[in-house]
Amino acid sequence: MHKPSTKETESTSIRNWDSYYLNALMDYLPDVIFFKDRESRFIRINKAMAEKFGLSGPEEAIGKTDRDFFKFDHADDAFDDEQEVMRTGQPIIDKEEVETWPNKPSNWVSTTKLPLRNDQGEIIGTFGISRDISLRKLYEASMLKRVDALTNPAVGDESVSFEALFDLASFQRFQDEFSNATGVACITTRPDGTPLTNPSNFTRFCQCLVRETEKGKANCFKSDACLGAPNPKGPTIQPCLSGGLWDAGASIIVGGQHIASWLIGQVRDETQTDDSIRAYAREIGVEEDLLLSAFNEVPSMSHAKFLQVAKWLYTVVSQLSLSAYQNLMQARHIAERQVVEKALQESEERLKELVANKDKFFSIIAHDLKTPFNCILGYSDLLVVKVQQEEFGLVKEYTERIRQASLQSMNLLGNLLEWSRSQTGRIAFVPQCIDLVCLVDSVMDLMADTASQKGVELKSELLSPVMVNVDEAMLGTVLRNLVSNAIKFTKAGGMIRLSAEMRDT
Repeated sequence: MHKPSTKETESTSIRNWDSYYLNALMDYLPDVIFFKDRESRFIRINKAMAEKFGLSGPEEAIGKTDRDFFKFDHADDAFDDEQEVMRTGQPIIDKEEVETWPNKPSNWVSTTKLPLRNDQGEIIGTFGISRDISLRKLYEASMLKRVDALTNPAVGDESVSFEALFDLASFQRFQDEFSNATGVACITTRPDGTPLTNPSNFTRFCQCLVRETEKGKANCFKSDACLGAPNPKGPTIQPCLSGGLWDAGASIIVGGQHIASWLIGQVRDETQTDDSIRAYAREIGVEEDLLLSAFNEVPSMSHAKFLQVAKWLYTVVSQLSLSAYQNLMQARHIAERQVVEKALQESEERLKELVANKDKFFSIIAHDLKTPFNCILGYSDLLVVKVQQEEFGLVKEYTERIRQASLQSMNLLGNLLEWSRSQTGRIAFVPQCIDLVCLVDSVMDLMADTASQKGVELKSELLSPVMVNVDEAMLGTVLRNLVSNAIKFTKAGGMIRLSAEMRDT
């Protein structure tokens, strides 16, 4: 019986640990993990993915595809990505995409896919990992919305909204705590007097009786608007226009724009009498004794104490206005920096593209220039020998071939110059009326030697004059490139025909 060697035992132990680590990832990692074959069928998934698919176990997904779980639009996009990974061998890293489902809401994920290889290095499928980023996307969308509201106000409206600068829930808690600490009722309104926050410690007199009547509510909104009017010297303090209770207000002003008013009050002092309250009850249509009873529940505060609270409010609001302005400037600075960074990134990508195109173009030019220059050198050497030997029979042919090769080189250098001009934006469009037949004939003459050397026949089917309004230099470059490429990709013995026809425009 074969006794395992120490190396065999160690190798088996390593494989066992590798399997343990993989199974631990597949069982406990909250991100989804999958392996697929070349047809993008699942060959293994982890528990998290099985739960996401609503399966009782990972083995139920084997042999199925994304089309069995997702809507076809996402499934087909995933299939295309995986086929591209297998075709190129290049991974897809952290692609943010939307998963669409037939029976539940869509969600955002960040997906990485890599080629799956066998021991011989052959690609046999794909594998990947995907993480749900829906919460992050919601947060980003919320932040972008707020930044957009701060940096891109509506057309014709240079103001920014209170909601864009402050979180309403946090501001509500701050307002409630201020009300509890000072013993006054509070509310924050828009400049027109309509509420932004919920009332803090409103009295029954105001909340349940006065504001429940149409006239009382209108008087309250009018009074709130007066209290919230901008006042750079301090808080506005006055009796309420709806009931006579003492109120005060301070404006939140950001960048010179009045965006909200913080109002306090609903306190009484010795100046209000029962008779005045009964008269107001009759005016707004409330039962007199009921309104008087609620009035007697209103907190009482000396005018000096209320003035102190109002000044405290003004100090708080001034600081809030300053902080909001600083946040606004910071948001705009961030937005401007993002625009600059985006432009810089686009410029960098464009530069990389231009450099790549330049390298490719120079490589093609260098390769194509070898042929005419070798021709020129070869025939020049032959010409020197023949002249030295006083054999002039082939001199004409050699000089003609040198001429053709020189023209071909000039054409290639002209292409290089045109490309250089196009990249710097210095190319000028100068249309003029020319005979297309003459231009085509000149291109055919220029390319005749190159075509002859490859055994390709050039034929122009333009016989009668064809007058066109074009930029002769640009069209000449296009035709030379077309014919040059046609020669390059036409087999020996082939024919290249040039023709033109008039079409209705």
